[in-house]
Amino acid sequence: MIAGQARNKILELAGVEDATVDLVRDPPWEPGMMSAEAKQKLGIG
Repeated sequence: MIAGQARNKILELAGVEDATVDLVRDPPWEPGMMSAEAKQKLGIG
């Protein structure tokens, strides 16, 4: 969904005829990256 929305916005730019959007998660996401507040709201450690 995010990649599709980004592609649509990019295609609205003047002179852009085609676009490919690749999402890269590097480093891979893990729950340890969440803020303490987010963890608390989700009931995680």
